[in-house]
Amino acid sequence: MRSCQEITKLISKSIDHPLPWRTSIAVRMHIVLCRLCNAFRRDQLALTDRLAQESERVLEAEKDPNICLSAEAKKRLANAIGSRLL
Repeated sequence: MRSCQEITKLISKSIDHPLPWRTSIAVRMHIVLCRLCNAFRRDQLALTDRLAQESERVLEAEKDPNICLSAEAKKRLANAIGSRLL
């Protein structure tokens, strides 16, 4: 059986790219047996979902002609959002 460290790396990788089927099965089996890795997977998926939703909101807001922020204000906002996610 793979270690939790390997599994968490694979979970993170699987968010961006599908895993080979044997690897995917190994990850699923580990998650069934390991509550910590299952919690990590759940938290990672929730974080990814929140980031995707926030990204969609930002893209929609950029299309709004009533919003006029200076380049400096946009940079400050991006830095503030980035630091909250870390």
